[in-house]
Amino acid sequence: MLKKIDALQPLFDLVVIAIENARLYEYAQQELEERIQAEKALEVSEQMHRGAIEAAGFVPFIRYGGVMEMGEGIEALTGYTAAEFDLEL
Repeated sequence: MLKKIDALQPLFDLVVIAIENARLYEYAQQELEERIQAEKALEVSEQMHRGAIEAAGFVPFIRYGGVMEMGEGIEALTGYTAAEFDLEL
């Protein structure tokens, strides 16, 4: 009887490996789905922020190598004119 059980050991080992692989696959699928959902949420957030900036008609400030410029519409957003901002950094 012991010889029959010993003969089945390789099969048991394969079953254990198959079960572990199935668990790892399920975990990877779950991680992939969570990443896809996070990327979609980030895309929606980025679209909303871009839309808000575009709707306002300006980017509040852009810095080019030490020079800052205020876009048009900053006054509508903040109540301050571009001249009222300290543009030196």
